Amino acid sequence: MLLHSAGIGAVGNDRWPLTTALLTDPRAQDIRREDRPAAALLGPETVMGRRDSAQRLHQFLKPIFTGHVLANATAFTEAWERFEYLRLLVQQDAEGHIETPYLRVTGIRGDYRPLASNWLDRELGTRGGQHPLLLFGLLGGDHSRVTTAQAAVNAYITQWVEQDRLGHSPHRPLGAVLPQRTALTEPERRRPPSTG
Repeated sequence: MLLHSAGIGAVGNDRWPLTTALLTDPRAQDIRREDRPAAALLGPETVMGRRDSAQRLHQFLKPIFTGHVLANATAFTEAWERFEYLRLLVQQDAEGHIETPYLRVTGIRGDYRPLASNWLDRELGTRGGQHPLLLFGLLGGDHSRVTTAQAAVNAYITQWVEQDRLGHSPHRPLGAVLPQRTALTEPERRRPPSTG
């Protein structure tokens, strides 16, 4: 929770040196005693032991950040998704897999992308190798490592959306990745009581 709290605040305020430091500097050993970024090893699903852990953490942190650290619910959601997506890239690069995310996606059948992936494309496209995330060492400052991890993460997410769409997702909860029209910031809609 601490990593996500600091990361959301850093991303939401364009603090790229801090964002990169949070994703790369804290280190931990995996079960093989190999040194890895803590962000890769200590994601919500691993720490809390539930597939819906990212969603639960999002829901827990949202009222704490909204209106205090970040201006509104939209700013929180964008910062959440951007930090979580960057963390997934670090996890993919270090471990070769990712945990169940809680992100909005856009796309068409067979090709879904998190909105945060589109954001990262725009960010890196405007500055390329001169973007602060790379300059401060995200994935070793290697643009090709970032795009390789991005392709792998997006492929996992496409697979999960397709499985959810077809109702064949025994290992992933519905709603872990959400169509773009589904706003993470909307309150739950309740059915009116039936009168008949």
